[in-house]
Amino acid sequence: MSFSIFPYKFSPCFILCMIGLLLVSQKVNSQDQAESKKNKIFNKKKSLDKERLQEKEDTMIQLNKVKLKNGLILYGQVVKQTQDSLKLRLSQNELTFHQDQVKKVSKFSPKKRTPKDLYMIMDIGYTIGNYTDSLPSDSSPIPRSFAIQAIAGQQLTSRLAVEMGVGLMLYKQAYEFVTGDGAILPFVETYEPTEGIFIPIHLGIRGDILKAQKVTPTGYGEFGYGFLLGSRKRNIVDLPLGGIFYSYGAGIKFNGSQNISTILTVGQQSQFIEWQVQEKDGFGMPIGGVKYEQTWYNRLVIKLSLMFH
Repeated sequence: MSFSIFPYKFSPCFILCMIGLLLVSQKVNSQDQAESKKNKIFNKKKSLDKERLQEKEDTMIQLNKVKLKNGLILYGQVVKQTQDSLKLRLSQNELTFHQDQVKKVSKFSPKKRTPKDLYMIMDIGYTIGNYTDSLPSDSSPIPRSFAIQAIAGQQLTSRLAVEMGVGLMLYKQAYEFVTGDGAILPFVETYEPTEGIFIPIHLGIRGDILKAQKVTPTGYGEFGYGFLLGSRKRNIVDLPLGGIFYSYGAGIKFNGSQNISTILTVGQQSQFIEWQVQEKDGFGMPIGGVKYEQTWYNRLVIKLSLMFH
């Protein structure tokens, strides 16, 4: 079913949450700017330290690994090697060994470490969308709800990270029903029962397009299982355990200098569930047999997130 999000009003609670997060983000960014001005000299010194460290690493790449017959292993630069002796230059002095003492000489190339920084993400999402199932249904207003998540991640490289998260998500479905006297002025009312409250647990990946930039396009993907915590769906027989959950999206990441980043994304969020339903009459008596209703809750999700490095 195609739909547009613009005709629908946002919940005041959601707007207040968004404004609160934006104010926190703005305050953090202001502090970042003031702190960056104060630490200008420190940043220059830090840059020089990085250059010196890089020079040290370049020097280490040219080192040799010398293993002696007595089990001792030394790292240094072989400056002279003959049939009888080997001269090894260390950081402060030079050592000379007889070839009878040396077991093996090899090149030493230390592996460069990749960043493995841990981070936490707290996000709040506003979901808009409809659902598809195996049973025919009438057109109805598009329901809206909320989603919150807590995510822990680890950087594999400067642009790519893996993560694990848990959330709390509400899925509503709008229904229409006619009330009134049926003859003079019947009218339509709409209500949105909470069909499912899910706790999704997922594994995911997250990546930035640009490296070490203040502003960069970013994206994420999540896949896991959503456990059904509760439901107010009509005519269900047994409460199911849950179903497959996945989500993906893209947006903009604003990196702060105080190890806090603000992320704004738009994406797709889906939750699967299979219900056992049985229609009932006005007296609550079952009508017919049990039916299996497979439902995909497909939602457009707008997320505002804070990342703590």
